Amino acid sequence: MKPLPVAGLRVLVVVAAAGERDALVGVLAGAEGVGQVRAAVDAADALRMLDGAEVDAVFVDVDLPGLDGLDLARVIGRFVTAPLVVFVADSAARAAEAFEVAAVDYMVRPLGAGRLAESLTRVARHCRDRGAETAGEQRPGRRRVADVAVVGGGHHRQPLPQPGSAVRWIEAQRDYVRMHTATGSKLVNIAMSTLETAWAEAGVVRIHRSYAVQLAAVSELRRTGKSYSVVVDGRELPVSRRYAHQVRQQLMNGAPDPRNPLARQDARPGATAA
Repeated sequence: MKPLPVAGLRVLVVVAAAGERDALVGVLAGAEGVGQVRAAVDAADALRMLDGAEVDAVFVDVDLPGLDGLDLARVIGRFVTAPLVVFVADSAARAAEAFEVAAVDYMVRPLGAGRLAESLTRVARHCRDRGAETAGEQRPGRRRVADVAVVGGGHHRQPLPQPGSAVRWIEAQRDYVRMHTATGSKLVNIAMSTLETAWAEAGVVRIHRSYAVQLAAVSELRRTGKSYSVVVDGRELPVSRRYAHQVRQQLMNGAPDPRNPLARQDARPGATAA
């Protein structure tokens, strides 16, 4: 590979498959102009590393388990000084989405030496253009903006978010939860069980291992055989058997008016609550 316009690039590889991860790390580590290569197995692992190490570029698999590569790129993009992002994928199917989150490059496997060299050159030029070779005076963990909350762990803690009536439903994503509102979503580094306890009085209840909802936001309770689900803002969310009785009772208790469809329809044997 030809020398890069910027020497000593610090690179983080985020790929779940061990063989593909090791191969990419090996090639990058041997590339002229690359100073340091670290590796992470998923998005949560990558964010922990970014909280404690300086990184110029992140080579990330689009299809990571849990938080996928695009979600990770969106979080990284909220850093005041963000590492550059290069996507690696098995097809070009998500290329348009990748460039919407300001990716520097999108590479499709198998990765040839020439294509990887081209990508590294592109990364180095972007670093040179924005003066990234002198960056690193601040820890990346201090670069987060307010809507990426780190609650517990790491070096920089933020207060527990307040639910109010804005949070409609919550989805667990490995070490993080994604809080959905009527206008968007927010990724938060906190355990679902912590939110379940802290927000119980605000009407937020657990309905599944991976989901919690704001009771007031539930527009429909559906029953298919012995299985239940709830609808929030048009999105159907599963209710696990563990929580089904509790959720049903809470919804009924919150709908004493006989004109309320939750109370009216679920009272009929075999009917689907709506």
